[in-house]
Amino acid sequence: MANMFGADLGDLETLRTTFDRKADEVNALTGSLNTQVAPGATAWSGPGAENFRAARDGDFRPALVKLESALREASVAVATYRDNIEAATR
Repeated sequence: MANMFGADLGDLETLRTTFDRKADEVNALTGSLNTQVAPGATAWSGPGAENFRAARDGDFRPALVKLESALREASVAVATYRDNIEAATR
C-alpha cells in the first residue's frame, strides 16, 4: 500500500504566512543594522565598533541573507504543497 500524504490546509496557510512574516522581520533587522552601525551613522567608533562591523560583514549579514532566502523558499514550497493538496481534493 502506498503512503498517503496530506495536511490541514489552514495549518499550511498559517505556516506560509509565518515564513513570510519572519522573512520580512529578518529583512528589516538586516536593514536596520546596516543603517545604524554604518561608519559615520553614529558616534560609535573604536575597536569594538570595527570588530562588530567586520563580524557583521563577514558572518552576520550573509547568514541573515541566507535565512531570509530560506524562509521565502519555504513559504513558496508550503504554498505549492497546500495548493496541490487542495486541487487533489476537489
